[in-house]
Amino acid sequence: MRRKTAFLGALALTGGLVAFAPSGAHAVTGVITYHTRPENRPHEILDPGDDHCYGVGDGYGEVDNDTPTDLVLYTGRDCTGRVVTVVRARSWLNAKFGSLQLSANGPREPVTSADEDRRDDQDRRDDQDRRDDQDRRDDQDRRDDQDRRDDQDRRDDQDRRDDQDRRDDQDRRDDQARSDAPDRSDSPARSDDTDASGNPDSSGSSDSSDPSDSLDHSDHPESPLDPDNSADNSEGRERPASSASPVDPVNAGSPGRPGRPARSGGAG
Repeated sequence: MRRKTAFLGALALTGGLVAFAPSGAHAVTGVITYHTRPENRPHEILDPGDDHCYGVGDGYGEVDNDTPTDLVLYTGRDCTGRVVTVVRARSWLNAKFGSLQLSANGPREPVTSADEDRRDDQDRRDDQDRRDDQDRRDDQDRRDDQDRRDDQDRRDDQDRRDDQDRRDDQDRRDDQARSDAPDRSDSPARSDDTDASGNPDSSGSSDSSDPSDSLDHSDHPESPLDPDNSADNSEGRERPASSASPVDPVNAGSPGRPGRPARSGGAG
């Protein structure tokens, strides 16, 4: 609470000093922090005015100059008297002083005009728009690439399915052709009288010829040509006398072996 009160008191003091400051002064971005006695109270000056004198009374202790400009400490309360020390920009030190003021010769930050601020804002917006546009284009390119890859994958899948369907159709046609082909094992056997070339076998010509051709007509010179009367004629034909066996007149009545005379007196 005391720090907050001291800060508000410093702001009020700063406002009073600014009221008496030259009209051409400009604010410097940054914070000046210092302490006063008694009780080593901290005070802050936010964005101090350029070339403004800040009377602090009994300043004692650490002085932190967080601005881009050097800070001059004086022994008097109205930035008069002897210069105690100079606190460089973005540095700090301990000192006893009565007032402080930004150096007129110290480094300054460039002061931008309203037009420059607007241009900077516009440039930042333009940069952001360009980045957003580039991001959108990159996203669109990635989506397009992904879509192309997906389309290619679908085409490849379709091609594979088509190839598989064609193979399956060919396999079914082959199976159908094999099932429709006649089984050679069920075909009727070829006649033995026909050789591989389709010609009748010469060895079987006697089977197909007339059986009467195999008879020897030399033994039956008187056989008629008519086959219907061949059986009757063969039965009515007498055996030739020359074919009968000769009878031995001596042994014709004996049951003994032929050629041997029978013994006389055998009956008695």
